Amino acid sequence: SGAEIRNISANQIFGYNSLTTNTGNYNIAIGTEALMDQTSGERNTGVGYQAGRSNVTGDYNSWFGFSAGRGATNQSNANNTGIGYDALYSITTANSNVGVGHQSLRALTSGGSNTGVGQNSGYSVTTGVENVALGQTALFYNQTGHYNVAIGRASMYGVSGNSHENNTAVGYKSLFGITTGNNNVALGIYSLYEGTTFTNNVAIGDRAGFATTGNDNVLIGSSAG
Repeated sequence: SGAEIRNISANQIFGYNSLTTNTGNYNIAIGTEALMDQTSGERNTGVGYQAGRSNVTGDYNSWFGFSAGRGATNQSNANNTGIGYDALYSITTANSNVGVGHQSLRALTSGGSNTGVGQNSGYSVTTGVENVALGQTALFYNQTGHYNVAIGRASMYGVSGNSHENNTAVGYKSLFGITTGNNNVALGIYSLYEGTTFTNNVAIGDRAGFATTGNDNVLIGSSAG
């Protein structure tokens, strides 16, 4: 099918091979191969080259940007929003995720209820659930860990191939070096910066706990610890 505007069963379609086999209603597909594999999904929006391309039966997705929500072949997902180049690019069966920004939540496959706002935010999350990453490269390397909150550029950046859970980092490069550490709270620029596998620490203040690697510490104040 060519790049003509089509209105079929309450679907708005514009673009080569966009929404070609769908029987559902109230979908919007704009761009080459947008929502291309969808068969019975409803109330999905795909705007951009291959936006939402591989979703088959899922509903209520919104994809805006080149390959946003492109996904893996023959998979279905629902209630997701991806805005930006390659946002949620790898999605398979994940539901209720929000990725806003260039390659936000790019590696996500089946993890649910994650939020990534900012370029490369939550980039490596695959099956992790209920993570929040706000800021460029926030929570960059965590893959399967759950319930992390990273706010600030490169906060909870991590190390390739590692995952962690139940951590909160607020501030530029807070909890920057974390690998498998759990249950830590870092509030302030560079707080708990060097720790990797530690647990149950609280650091409040700029550079608080900067070099701390042990467990069960409470550090309050500028450069505390």
